[in-house]
Amino acid sequence: MFKKFFEDKLPPLRDFHGIEVIKDSEKYLKVCCSLHDKDGESIELECDDVYDRSNHDKSFLFSTLEGQVIILEILHYGKWHEYEFLGASHVGWIPAEVEKIGLKKDEQKRAFNVFKELLLDTQKINGFSIIDKRHSIHSEPEFRSLIIRILNSKQFKEIEDVHL
Repeated sequence: MFKKFFEDKLPPLRDFHGIEVIKDSEKYLKVCCSLHDKDGESIELECDDVYDRSNHDKSFLFSTLEGQVIILEILHYGKWHEYEFLGASHVGWIPAEVEKIGLKKDEQKRAFNVFKELLLDTQKINGFSIIDKRHSIHSEPEFRSLIIRILNSKQFKEIEDVHL
C-alpha cells in the first residue's frame, strides 16, 4: 500500500507544467514537457538533433489572436551551456533552439503538429493523456483551461492523426 501511495506522488515520466511569461507588457502561457526517470528525478537527455520527434524536452509559447489559440515559439531543449555569472563558471540546461512560429496557416499547422506528436508520444510513454490529474498542469486552472481549448480548437482538430 505504501509503495502504491509513493508511486502516485511521483511525477509522470513526461510531465506537463505551465509557466506564465510576460513580454512587452503582454501575458503569454508556456506549456512545458519535463522529463523524469522512474524514481521521479529530473533527467536531461542530450541529443544530436533537438528537432527530432524523440526529443520530448520542449516548451510551447501560446497566445491568442482574434479568439484563436496560436503558437508563437517552440523551445527545443537538449544542450548543456557553460557560462560565467558573477565571476564564476556555471553550466545550465538551456534551449538549444528557439523556433519562432509565424502566423501563416501552414506555419501554425506545422507547430500544432509538433505539439500533437508530443502529446501522442508522452501519452504512450505515461499511459495517460495530458488532461490527466497526474500532470502538474492539471493543478493550474489557467493552463488546464488552455489545454482544453487547444484540444478543442479547429487548428488542432484539423491535423491528421500522426502515427506513432
